Amino acid sequence: MVFQSHISTLTKQHSFKSLVAASLCLIVFGCSRNESLSAEYQEACHGEPLTTVAQRNQALEDGFVINQQFKCIDKASYLAMQEAEARDAQIARQREQRGYESEADPTPKYELRYVEINSASVAELTHVCNIKNGTAEDIVKERERNGQFGDWVDVVHRVFAMSAAQNVVYASVCGLTVNGQSFDGAPADQAVAQQIYQRYSHYK
Repeated sequence: MVFQSHISTLTKQHSFKSLVAASLCLIVFGCSRNESLSAEYQEACHGEPLTTVAQRNQALEDGFVINQQFKCIDKASYLAMQEAEARDAQIARQREQRGYESEADPTPKYELRYVEINSASVAELTHVCNIKNGTAEDIVKERERNGQFGDWVDVVHRVFAMSAAQNVVYASVCGLTVNGQSFDGAPADQAVAQQIYQRYSHYK
């Protein structure tokens, strides 16, 4: 009887200790869970609390801000990071799309070279970025009928399509010469010629 009474006492003591331990565990974890699920926490934080220094350091390395009150990833910084990643992805897609469009329809390149009006053929004259085939034929016919051109003024007077000042300047910038000379103030220029070529290439 004494032995059984002793066993019963130990059992009760053990049960009491277990109950106390379980209660403490419930209180601790319950408080933690309630805190993590509280409206204030959810408003301020993204994800679970960062319970270790390593977790917080990793979050900082990833570019997030740590909420010091709850030791969590600050929700505003998380949303900002998501927006930045979305913008980067959109920019990457746009660049990729532009790359595809560029490959499908590459910008035509103008090869600048000097073309002498007094010796060039029709084909050579049409290489000049703003001279169309009809104008090139007129130049050759005029040259054959009335001789070589003396200077740029002579070209303007004898070739109707070249009578406009803009056409003369463009032709000179694109490499046309008269007796080896560019039009005064309009020397051949690759960059400008490229722009003129892109404007006129659709009409050739």
